[in-house]
Amino acid sequence: MQISEKIFEKEFEGKNQKDAYLKCCKWIASNVIAINNARNIMYHIEKVGGTFSGKVKVIFYVYADETEVFDHTCEVCREASSLFYMSGEKHKCESCKINPYRNRLQERLKLLKDGMKGVVLK
Repeated sequence: MQISEKIFEKEFEGKNQKDAYLKCCKWIASNVIAINNARNIMYHIEKVGGTFSGKVKVIFYVYADETEVFDHTCEVCREASSLFYMSGEKHKCESCKINPYRNRLQERLKLLKDGMKGVVLK
């Protein structure tokens, strides 16, 4: 699972939808991918206005792997509890609030994925 946050948004305008889309792709290729800046970046291109508007918008997100984030949180918790209690085994994983949050997030994503099966994932 990926955790992401919106970082940037840019609109492109052309004489038609195709022209705006090609300008957008060219900008992404030269400003994001070519400078090797796309390791933890994903983007989404969408139409702006109606079908014949000739505008598209690209939205950039920075993302991290969920397991990496939660494992780091557990390491920090263990380290902090060992400093306070002078013992490495005194951390309280059973009372941690991260696991219920993780379960709710995974359940929400599963519901979204199940709802998309008939539409996109054929």
